[in-house]
Amino acid sequence: MSTPPDAIVVIVPANIGGNTDPPYGQHNYPWPPPYPGVYVTATPLPGYELDHFDVNGVTHTENPVLVQLTAGMTYVVHVYWQEILSPGSIEVHAWVGGQEVTANAEITKGIIAGEVAGVGSLDGNYSHDTPWTFTNLSNGYWFLEVRYQDQPVQTKGFDISNNSFREDFYFAPSNEGTLTILAYLDNGDVGAAITIDGVPGSWTTGVVLTLEAGTYTVHAHFLEYPDITETATVYANQNMDLSFYWYTVPVPCMLTVTAGNGGDTDANGTNYLYQGDSITVTATPRQGFEFDYWTLDGVNVDGSSTYLFVQVDQQNHVLEAAFKTETPPPPPPPPPDGFDWAWLAVPFAIAGACAAAYYLWQR
Repeated sequence: MSTPPDAIVVIVPANIGGNTDPPYGQHNYPWPPPYPGVYVTATPLPGYELDHFDVNGVTHTENPVLVQLTAGMTYVVHVYWQEILSPGSIEVHAWVGGQEVTANAEITKGIIAGEVAGVGSLDGNYSHDTPWTFTNLSNGYWFLEVRYQDQPVQTKGFDISNNSFREDFYFAPSNEGTLTILAYLDNGDVGAAITIDGVPGSWTTGVVLTLEAGTYTVHAHFLEYPDITETATVYANQNMDLSFYWYTVPVPCMLTVTAGNGGDTDANGTNYLYQGDSITVTATPRQGFEFDYWTLDGVNVDGSSTYLFVQVDQQNHVLEAAFKTETPPPPPPPPPDGFDWAWLAVPFAIAGACAAAYYLWQR
């Protein structure tokens, strides 16, 4: 009786990433083979894990894998390893003219470069304002879009393979900025009507306006409360915040009184006044100086050394006393032509002495 031919198991590493037991190579098993077959165990190297086995074209994910033998058969076992990659990250910045600005960055997961195939798994937002770092990006291709104002969208792709990237996007300078306008009643936000001198239209607070760089006078109106006017300066490629406040409970405003060089006031410092309150402030010059005028918020308002201030709005104000160097008295007029004041003084001196002698004699 003839002996059945050997069963042959050939173990082939499809890619580097670990070892097997039995090891890579050809192994002959005479009849009868071990029961129930040959187990092939995969042991990954650090940084790798088993992806799957392929036994004569059939995929197996169990480890170890059982190869059931038949006499005279050859079994080819391919071992596929997968590199374990730590999550990657992309740090995004946007710049205009050397200054960092806020842009919008949106990230999506792609299969191949340039092909967006839905969002992958990551922690954090898929869309966020810069500067921002997208973290926990899984291995693969990521597609990033960055938008700034109305300029063309900038895009870039990243192949995340246990890597972290920083990417800076540069946009052209403009002469526009944004103004965010808010309004509050007792610290709760409300919708107030907004107008801006020189800018057509009206808005409701909560709006973000794009304006040319410059200084604007902004008016706010809310129900029966006093209107408020503020100035706001808009800078190119920046956002500025402007807030208006109303109160149902009286809130004191600040009158800051200061004195310029050469004098003082009797109310220096911060004075708290409710709407309708008044205060009288007196300015006193130092030696060699005299009072000149008062300024209220930089505007000349009075030339008297005593000023009555009445709090008629809900705004803070600054009152400053200005002084100037004292003016010396004018010199005496010159004597008439050919006349000497010294000779005129002599008869007056003699007359005065005679009057004094007569007074004493009478007594």
